[in-house]
Amino acid sequence: MHKAKKLSLALLTLPVSGLSFAQNSAGFSYSHIDLKAGLSPSALELNISKPLTPQLAFIGGFGSELDNDYLLDGGVRFHTPINASMDFILDGKANLSDKGKHASTNWGLEVLGGVRFAPANNIELNAQIGIADYGWSSQTKTQLGGMYQLTPSLSIGGQAEFNGFYGDQMMVIGRLAF
Repeated sequence: MHKAKKLSLALLTLPVSGLSFAQNSAGFSYSHIDLKAGLSPSALELNISKPLTPQLAFIGGFGSELDNDYLLDGGVRFHTPINASMDFILDGKANLSDKGKHASTNWGLEVLGGVRFAPANNIELNAQIGIADYGWSSQTKTQLGGMYQLTPSLSIGGQAEFNGFYGDQMMVIGRLAF
């Protein structure tokens, strides 16, 4: 009976040890600041991600077209490895927004799920899809992007966002890991 308990415990911890190995081998950082510049329409965003636990991070941000508008959001990101080069991510955020031009301030929610994939050293591809509610409409939001790591603490990249706060948009990203 004692051997059966030890075997059961060993089998239960096996997936956890495998997850820890896969999480470290992909090399994804969940401790970073992103500065995003939207190309059309023009907008700026500042986002932060800071780990709370090994698989949960605080995420927050501020964005604006610099035309009496803003989007302020905050929430959590759950992430877990799928394999040695890919993580599953799930974001849940509350947001406060104002489109400007005599619009009112609105509360909303956003839930996105997707993957981060490292096909080669210093390269990250990511995709997310989910529901975005900015208080005046609810829609399916999609994000596709990629990052190139220049140094261990600096990356550059781009992102296409569909049905986001500013509609469909291409963005240039600079990321500082800390």
